[in-house]
Amino acid sequence: MPLDITKRFVRVRLKPPKDFVKLRNVDIGQKGYSKLIIGQNKKTGKWESQAMLISTQGLREQRHQEKKLLMNYVYNRFPKKYREIVRDYVR
Repeated sequence: MPLDITKRFVRVRLKPPKDFVKLRNVDIGQKGYSKLIIGQNKKTGKWESQAMLISTQGLREQRHQEKKLLMNYVYNRFPKKYREIVRDYVR
């Protein structure tokens, strides 16, 4: 399924929207960061997942946290010369 990238969200389509009668979005996780698009299937009438929206802001924050964890790991375990190499690489 297609992947759509906008300024605010990355949309991962699980099923085509034409298969659904109604569509709704539901926050999952922290409010405003990830959403699940659910819809009522035309054939079965059951509610199913149509797509996921993942906030680009949330992805940036997660990447920043991963960088901090990596830097803490390196600073606690490696000599100074290696710290500078990793610091320059992570930026």
